[in-house]
Amino acid sequence: MKVFLTPMLLVSVAAALLAATAFTTLAEEPASEVLEVRWVMAGIEKGADPAHPISISPETTLRTGDKLKMYLKAVNKCFFYLFYHNPEGQLRLIYPDALPSGALASGTRLTVPQGDQWFELDEQTGTETFHVLVSPTPLRAIETLYEDYRQHASKNGSSAVRLITAIDRLRNQQRPLTSKAERPLSIGGTIRGGPDTGTDTTESRLDNLAENIASANVFCRTYTIEHH
Repeated sequence: MKVFLTPMLLVSVAAALLAATAFTTLAEEPASEVLEVRWVMAGIEKGADPAHPISISPETTLRTGDKLKMYLKAVNKCFFYLFYHNPEGQLRLIYPDALPSGALASGTRLTVPQGDQWFELDEQTGTETFHVLVSPTPLRAIETLYEDYRQHASKNGSSAVRLITAIDRLRNQQRPLTSKAERPLSIGGTIRGGPDTGTDTTESRLDNLAENIASANVFCRTYTIEHH
């Protein structure tokens, strides 16, 4: 995928075994506060009309030239983190730009990347993963683990495994309060967006696709994209 990337060490199986034990010393405890957001990961197939994005499911197959964009609306104050894990095992915090993170105020609308820009899948194929985390309070343990990864990834791959393990643990602890909004219809293995409402901005189109998320503590979702 076009963007990011500085050289880092690939994660090994041996490092994973080491990290599974070391992780227990630094575990995030999600806040017991109600979280409400609107969220979507949207996509545009290569050559498709950008005025008609589709909603991307957590496990999907995309191809070189397809484009991706994320949209979040904070119904109440929250903290948002977006991690990218590339096919070579390298991790990158896409949002926020720097740590410690700052709160998104109630009513904030955010697109990543900003404006009319989109992430585009480049010629490098493989499994690409995005980790989405939204919390009513800052996830300081996650931030600490990422800073440790940045400092030590070239020396010890276990730092990446500790971070991914912490994210997985948070995902298993989330407590949804309501069921998801009805998803757009699936057609031929892809997801068709909702009806055209006549709006003419990228943000409004993505909001039409977004689902309402309500949780008693934290919202975590992992998108695994098989890039062919």
